[in-house]
Amino acid sequence: MTGAKPIGEWRDVYDFLDQVRLRPGMFVRGGSLLELQAMLYGYRVASEVHGPRL
Repeated sequence: MTGAKPIGEWRDVYDFLDQVRLRPGMFVRGGSLLELQAMLYGYRVASEVHGPRL
């Protein structure tokens, strides 16, 4: 991982997790694992609703 990428360049959940690793305070309030779990659940639901990007 070379650095922060614009959200439009994220391909999958692993790109999202790379961004969380780089800037955890921006994505996960207070570094809470429950907050991260809620964010990942939302990502999964959005992926199911909208399907994969081609």
